[in-house]
Amino acid sequence: MKEIALLLDKSGSMIGLQKTTVKAVNNFICEQKSIHTKQRLSLIQFNEKQSWTYEHQKLKDIPTFEHKDYQPSGLTAIYDTLGEVIKKYKNNNTEVTIVLLTDGYENASQKFTAKKIRKNIKQLEKQKKWKFIYLGADSSTFLDTEILGISKQNTIQIEACEKGIPMAFSVIQKMISEI
Repeated sequence: MKEIALLLDKSGSMIGLQKTTVKAVNNFICEQKSIHTKQRLSLIQFNEKQSWTYEHQKLKDIPTFEHKDYQPSGLTAIYDTLGEVIKKYKNNNTEVTIVLLTDGYENASQKFTAKKIRKNIKQLEKQKKWKFIYLGADSSTFLDTEILGISKQNTIQIEACEKGIPMAFSVIQKMISEI
């Protein structure tokens, strides 16, 4: 069985995009439900900490993502988030696609380093056929993913704005359907 782990930045810089992001997440889930009936989804929001909004849930059982569920604040711990998600799924016999959406850059991780994440990504892509997709709005998006070992073809620079977030989810939808 395949699973999507959607890592959604909820750092303070996303405050102005709260309404747009919630709507885009719901549209994405709705589209996934109509295409991949047996697929599972985990939604992990992150700032300095990770919060699992949905964990390994069947798409058909996922409730509406609401504004109260998405309260941006804090800094951006990309490495810690990737590390925790990888740790949680690593020993499962599940093919996972990890999609990370951020408007910023790493500035708060304390447990995991880029080097450790890169090693895990390479191992999981090779041995377990995992996929990693990175959508970032920061000017260093491609440098960030190069450091992490995420391929350029799975890296998209997005705009963190009212139009950019829905477009990012459209790109995610397209990339997932090609996997």
